[in-house]
Amino acid sequence: MELYLISHEQFFEGETEIVTELLAGYDFTFHLRKPGATMDAYKGFLSRIPSEMHHKIMLHDAYPLSQEFGLKGLHFSTRNRQLRSTFRGHINSTSAHSLVEVAKLDKLFDYQFLSPVFPSISKPGYSCKLDLNAVKSYLQKPRESKIVALGGVTEISISLLQKTGFDGAAVLGKVWGNHSETDTRIHERFYKVYNSVKKAEQ
Repeated sequence: MELYLISHEQFFEGETEIVTELLAGYDFTFHLRKPGATMDAYKGFLSRIPSEMHHKIMLHDAYPLSQEFGLKGLHFSTRNRQLRSTFRGHINSTSAHSLVEVAKLDKLFDYQFLSPVFPSISKPGYSCKLDLNAVKSYLQKPRESKIVALGGVTEISISLLQKTGFDGAAVLGKVWGNHSETDTRIHERFYKVYNSVKKAEQ
């Protein structure tokens, strides 16, 4: 089971240092997502991450930077999926919110975030409408896209997600919380999720 960490939506002081430490210490994929950020802002962030860690980063928007920085790949949201054909040669991912959508996108993307599997932590009021039994049945069928659980994922839910058949789990709110907290608290929360993923793999 693979682990994915999505960045906080806002840039904050000390963020690149935290991300660098996590990338250096753990095996996971980092999704850099900053809605509304400029190309220069994305470039500034990536410039502060050591180049030997760029292969672990998936980029949302600012797609031309992927080749410049040698990133792992690109994430295409619903509004810009049509750009996938423009940026070939990368690992590519997208987001889906129903099994119907997931099935439609199979073979087009290397993996898909399916959300929300549980009530969202980062988006209060964004509740789950997915039937995990139906999801489990779908995941048992032959398919090409990996399916990654997103939305309300915590260290406690990892075991259930693994039993459901998800190929991976993505976290956001559980790790970042109030990003003004100490680096230690963020590290502790990430480690709890990471450790649960490793136990689920055994």
